Amino acid sequence: VYLIVTDKLYIPPAIHAWSSGWADQGGTYITFPSVSASSATVKVDTWVKNATGSAVSCKLTTSLVDASNTVVQTAETTQSAGTTGVTKFSQTMTVGSPQLWFPWAPKLYMVHTVVSNGATPVDVFSTQIGIRQVTYNKAQGVYCNGTYFKILGLDRHQMWPFVGHAVPNIQQKRDAQRLKEIGCNFVRCSHYLQDDAFLDECDRLGIFIWAEIPGWHCCTSNGGILPPDTLWRRRHYDETRFLVRTARNRPCVMIWAPAINEAVSDPTLERPLNDLCHQEDSTRPTAAGRLSAPQGAGANIYDFYGENCFTPGSIPNSNPDPNTMGFLVTEHTGYTYQDSSIRATCPEWSLVGHAERHATMTQQGRDKAWVAGTLGWCAYDYYTNREATKMKRSGVFDMMRIRKFATWFYQSQSAADNYDGSKHPMAHIANYYRSDSPLDRKVYSNCEQVKLYQNNQLIATQSPDAGRNLAHPPFTFKNISYVEGTLKAEGLIGGSVVAIDSVRSPGTASAIKLIADPDTIEANGGDFSRVEAYIVDNNGTWVQYTTNSISFAISGPGDRIGDNPLAAQSGACITLAKAQLTPGTLTVTANSSGLTSGTATIIVKGISTKVMPGSAPNVRPMQGPVKVVKAIGSKLVVPGASGAAWVTVYDLKGTMLYKKKTNQRIVDLRKETGKAEGAYIVNVNASQ
Repeated sequence: VYLIVTDKLYIPPAIHAWSSGWADQGGTYITFPSVSASSATVKVDTWVKNATGSAVSCKLTTSLVDASNTVVQTAETTQSAGTTGVTKFSQTMTVGSPQLWFPWAPKLYMVHTVVSNGATPVDVFSTQIGIRQVTYNKAQGVYCNGTYFKILGLDRHQMWPFVGHAVPNIQQKRDAQRLKEIGCNFVRCSHYLQDDAFLDECDRLGIFIWAEIPGWHCCTSNGGILPPDTLWRRRHYDETRFLVRTARNRPCVMIWAPAINEAVSDPTLERPLNDLCHQEDSTRPTAAGRLSAPQGAGANIYDFYGENCFTPGSIPNSNPDPNTMGFLVTEHTGYTYQDSSIRATCPEWSLVGHAERHATMTQQGRDKAWVAGTLGWCAYDYYTNREATKMKRSGVFDMMRIRKFATWFYQSQSAADNYDGSKHPMAHIANYYRSDSPLDRKVYSNCEQVKLYQNNQLIATQSPDAGRNLAHPPFTFKNISYVEGTLKAEGLIGGSVVAIDSVRSPGTASAIKLIADPDTIEANGGDFSRVEAYIVDNNGTWVQYTTNSISFAISGPGDRIGDNPLAAQSGACITLAKAQLTPGTLTVTANSSGLTSGTATIIVKGISTKVMPGSAPNVRPMQGPVKVVKAIGSKLVVPGASGAAWVTVYDLKGTMLYKKKTNQRIVDLRKETGKAEGAYIVNVNASQ
């Protein structure tokens, strides 16, 4: 919860009018009418609220600032702001040679908007953007800034064990980082708008998202027909406005889904939702994740055709509605394989089969050029009330964020999206190398060749499996007999070893190994580290299928969250270590009868991140005459008359950086504030 204190002339949040029927807009709405490598047009609409009681002359100064804090363009508009409703300002800037946002190179800008009452700045509103343009071809798929790419990703529920949705920003960001690390360029936020911290990280890392209103199936027992209830429907209209106004400036948002997941098609609800979404944002397509899809030209009300195709062979041979902009597999695999993808209890061959199902569905999407891409269900196991166990286990990670073999398949595909030429080479042996492990040893890799060694003896050198239309097919080494010891895979590109993975036969369980993720958190009372516990043998090798009861303890300025003791699930489980409000060191200890205890250390540092998110206004009213001044190098020339005066320097968010009484007219920002070239607000006053 944030308390935002503003002047009476201010930019209200985009959703401020929700309680009054959405009569007034708010915040900023930033679009890009034209985008190319040589030039981009940036259009900024801003709404200002005047609560002073009388009309005022309002000046809006908008600065576009790049990642190096250099002002690229500035627009200034003055007009009268009345006392009813809000006043809309529209400004346009042209950027030469823009730094474009791609999934593989996500360049970001900040738009800082300063509101002035006459000549006095009274409010600052900041919006992070990425300049990009997505286009769609019915026959070929999706292009970002003119470059083709195939969508590859997963659906995501944001819930965690022990805490549900009450997850701190640091772990919301880690969730996005995990998905980027395994090669996802797209995430369907199913089935609700997800946490700002997760979306911030998608903006930063380059992950496109499908943003969806809450809802699942029909939400009624009325014979499968959506309820006619007016209040129920109005809430979906409210959710659509809330969704778009909250996330409309994010470069990561590719598709809006103003629709109920897997609901029976009902034009009396879907058409108003679709029209409303277009009214709010005309720059992005709409879609629905359908289970039973309407057929025929024009049958799909939405712009894009989304369909859940769970099993091999279920992707249609052509777009069911050829009038739409394109087709996306919005879910695959999922519940049809969940009983065989439970990391805690399923045999190894079944988990390899789970990875192969994801590979097969990805391949079948690639076989059809007109399919924009495929999204697997799902990223993480999650809670549900539809299973006796209260858990759906169809994730490529389990709910504790411990990897299943399927994650390595996705990671092996990632190089296909690195259009900058980088490979991020990897190799992973999807085999525990136990006496009962499958004899066909599968290696997921994005390399050109893989060499497989058994106890340091070369077994074979292979190219990727033939006949697989994947960015990087797996390497299957057939019928490799078990000899206790070590399997090692070397990935080669151009004949050179660029990636190595090895797996050792597990022995008798003897100890607990702890890994803190992350090993540094902040003393803000909310951050927690996810501490993984693995049961290992004397060599430190993970011993699968063990279920020892593990007891956790914590010392230092923090608290532990989670069941205690907790039975290991196939040799692994987690606990959560939460910071209090004091910096220091946390030590987590894990004990189990007959095993050597494990420890992990977590640094709890002082708070360094802002309490307010970057997308919210950081307000600091500034008195007296001010100017926006651009520093050259680290030197800032102070405007105004000669003689001693109080000089105050703010950044464009309104944060005070420097204040001193001086007769000097040049401030060395690097020396005084640690800042360098960029734009700053400078106030010069005779008195403090």
